[in-house]
This record gives sequence, structure tokens and C-alpha cells, in this order.
Amino acid sequence: MKIARNNDAMIAERSSIADTVSYEVPRFLTLVSQGGGIGGGAYILGVVTALKEAGILRQVTDAYLSSAAIPATLYPIMGKDRLAEQVWTHEVTRKEVVDVRRVAKGGPILDIDFLIDKVLRQHPFDDELYHTHPTRIHISTTHLKVDRFRGELNKDSVAQVYNALHHRLYTNRERYDPMDVMHMGIAVPLIYGKTKTIDGNEGIDGGLIRQIPFPSQRKSPLIVIITDPKVITDKQEARQPFIGERILMKRYPPQTLQDQIIYYAVAHRHVVAQREYQTLRRRQNAGELIVIIQPEQRLFASQTENEPEKVKRTIDLGKRDAEQRMKAIEQLLTWKDAA
Repeated sequence: MKIARNNDAMIAERSSIADTVSYEVPRFLTLVSQGGGIGGGAYILGVVTALKEAGILRQVTDAYLSSAAIPATLYPIMGKDRLAEQVWTHEVTRKEVVDVRRVAKGGPILDIDFLIDKVLRQHPFDDELYHTHPTRIHISTTHLKVDRFRGELNKDSVAQVYNALHHRLYTNRERYDPMDVMHMGIAVPLIYGKTKTIDGNEGIDGGLIRQIPFPSQRKSPLIVIITDPKVITDKQEARQPFIGERILMKRYPPQTLQDQIIYYAVAHRHVVAQREYQTLRRRQNAGELIVIIQPEQRLFASQTENEPEKVKRTIDLGKRDAEQRMKAIEQLLTWKDAA
């Protein structure tokens, strides 16, 4: 399908939008990104900004985004990378957005409602440009289908649990409000604790069942951003849920079947992630053109980071790691010539 150009929409964004919106530049790369909360989002923002500055982002035909990667990638794609860095450093870290002390009163550690309505909606991008952007954007979500669950929930209920959780990718070709889709995509279980409904479908963060939402089969090269450090992913065993998640699970036991299913999936989420890491490595070793950008050690900023300086250092780390992988990414560009 030929996409209609919208020059007025392009002009409405800042001048650097031309770096990512071009209907003449051939696009053949696929970008995939894991989430990772505020710290992971900062790292992704740094990586994507570096890719944009190197002219790589404008050659991306598809972007598959999970959780924090959604806003951290969308804003640079829409030409707002400098704004995104300012917002991520100084507004996303506000106490109104993230505050671990709210747990004592039964409130969310991460207030996604405030983040969407009072932060991100105050820095909108052009909706029409989003829907007609030459990069196809795939936003990872988890639809809750509790009615599909059969039997009793126990330690052997893996198949039944994942039958009740449906992985749904919303694309920018669908005419949904991008902020509503983003809201569902970053509705983190436990530390936010709510769901988002779109067209009668109740959903949450796609990272619950797909940490790295890479397509099962691709003919084009992949650039994959992983925010979990190599000191974790290189281990053969899967790690446990984060300590904050374990505390919340113990403090607020699930009251409904839906809550039980979500808690179960959270407890097994890192097992799924480990399998995804291994799948990527196997595909890479089998000769697929895949470049992974990933930190060596833990990020400076945590998932629920409040300190702007740590967020800024993490953004800079993402930029450096991407720059160090540029030679490998340049080799992907030869695929276009060979094709």
C-alpha cells in the first residue's frame, strides 16, 4: 500500500523530523527493543538517538517495541529526541510519576495515569504523521482473556496461564489514539497494578509474556536492543522476579483469578526472557543478520529511578554502546546491496 505523504504534518514537527521521515530512502532494517522501566527506557533512548544521528533510524522499515521502549523509541522516530531526553531526565523521574513510598498506602509505585495524562500528553506528536510514518510501528501488549482459563491454578498451570494471555501487536496503521495504545503497552503489572481497555479488550504491558517481541521469521536484518545486562543474560539459569515485585506479591496477594494469572506470569516472566535471549543467540549463530546492543553491566538508573543524574548517565551509556556497535550495523547495510 502506498502511503500518502503529509508534508504539513512533517513541517509541524521540529526540523530533524526529516532525519526519520523520508519516503525516498530505502528501508530494510527491523528494530526490536525490550523494555525495562525508567532505567531501561533511558538506555533505549540513548541507543535510538545514536542510531538516528548515524542515519540508521531512517532505514528502519519495522519497529517492534515493548514497554518503556514504546515512548523511548517513538519520540525519536517522530523527530523529538532532544525533547524526549529532557522529559525522560526531568519529568519522568518526578515523584508524581514514580514513588516507592506509595506502596505503604496501597498506591502504585509507577503512576502510568499521571505519566500519560500529565507528562506525555503535554508533549504530543502529530497523530496523522504517526499513522502515515514510513516506519511501521508495532506496539507490544498483553490482552487478558481470563475466560479461556480452564482448571485450577497451580505450579503446573503454565500452558493454561499462557492460553489466557494473548500477545497483541498494535500497529500505527490502525487508527487508534497512539497515547491510548502506549498506555496499554506500558501498563506494568504490580508496580502500576491497573489495566487499560481499548475496544473492549482489557490489556497490560506486552513484556509480561514477550520481553523481546522480535518477529519469528524475518528476511531483513535485525537490530535488537536488550536492556538486561550481559552479566544476567549470559547466565544459563533464569533470574527471579525483581525484589520490588516479590515484595508486592507478598504484601498484596491476588484477590481474583485475573490477578492470580498475572502474578503467575510475572513469576515466570524471566524464564520466558531467558528463552528469548537463547533464541536470538541461536539465530545469530545460524547466520542471521542480527546486531544486539546491550549493556555489559547493570544500568546506572533503576526501573523506578528518581535521580535525573543517573538517568542522564544511562542515556549517555546507551549512546556509547550504540556507537561502539556501528561497525557491525554498517555490515547490515551491505545486505541491501547484496539483495
